[in-house]
Amino acid sequence: MIKKMLVFVFFVLITCLIAGIFGIAHDQVTYSISPEYYIHFKFHQFQISEFLTTPPRLGVSLVGFLATWWTGLIIGGIIGLLGITQENFSSLMKVKFKSLIYVFLVTITFSVIGYFVGVIKASGMKDWPISYLNDGSDISLDYQIEKTIDIANFIKVEMIHNFSYLGGLAGLILGVFYYVRKSKSFHKSQ
Repeated sequence: MIKKMLVFVFFVLITCLIAGIFGIAHDQVTYSISPEYYIHFKFHQFQISEFLTTPPRLGVSLVGFLATWWTGLIIGGIIGLLGITQENFSSLMKVKFKSLIYVFLVTITFSVIGYFVGVIKASGMKDWPISYLNDGSDISLDYQIEKTIDIANFIKVEMIHNFSYLGGLAGLILGVFYYVRKSKSFHKSQ
């Protein structure tokens, strides 16, 4: 059982690392669309010091990792626990990693969908005040967001981020489904 727990912990740690790296890459792409999303919102939200935002892409990488590593903890924990009581638990690792690929692909797909939803949502909004984004509970955050000039791209990036989290959830469901289906056929072949 100790070996299974070590394999489980390793799987979760790898999944956290993959999620963090995905977050870094994801945020580098979205920073290219709207630097203001980070400068006026995410750096403040994550309390990233000015020292760590010079150059800004360093801060973006930090935000990307901090915003996503924990999703790897959830995804890796759930997929990692599947089949943990099975005798062939280690053999099923290949199926677990393929499940992660599904999670990754679905998350990317949802991010792209989020972009197009953002394009639709932002069309015609160039003159709208941006304060609708915050619920008013953080006045300093309102102040930061109100500095935004390119509202349309800010909203596109907001939608990409929101949809990527939905994609992670949908991908997790698909990944679990894939694992369960493949593990059943794996057991039949033995």
